[in-house]
Amino acid sequence: MNRKVLATVIGGVALGAMALPAAAQTSKPVGLAIRAGVDFPTANGSNTTLFGAGLEYNLSNLSASSMGMGNGHITLSVDYFGRNNASVFPVLLNYVGSTSSPFYYTLGAGIAYDRLGGGNTNWNFAYRIGVGYNFSQSTTPVFLEADYFGNSNSNLNVIGVYLGIRL
Repeated sequence: MNRKVLATVIGGVALGAMALPAAAQTSKPVGLAIRAGVDFPTANGSNTTLFGAGLEYNLSNLSASSMGMGNGHITLSVDYFGRNNASVFPVLLNYVGSTSSPFYYTLGAGIAYDRLGGGNTNWNFAYRIGVGYNFSQSTTPVFLEADYFGNSNSNLNVIGVYLGIRL
């Protein structure tokens, strides 16, 4: 594993470990989810594994049920996946739907800042389709999520698997 990716993962875990006690002391959820995991590019011939991470904020003042969209809520997410000098930063507006079970689904659309090798950068249309499972470990809500991140540049599409916490 690349040293830069390993340092990023260790830093993320340390940040999460510092945030857990603070989150346990608050009585009202902040509405922030932090996730990290691995991404697998879907382009033909790609056998690399990328580091992925993301932040998602629940826009509580926009209730999806009040807009006739069922049992769910609207979120804003910023994600990262990449390796070495190539990376993608999708910024998406999402609908997160749920049922009475601990499973949920996510549909999102927005833009992605794509930084490719050689200093080449682009803004592209991006979207996200995902499913997740909420489970708790002590007082901190933990979740497992699988997402497909699509990009108008199909070489940048990935499937990601993440573990995260909700604050």
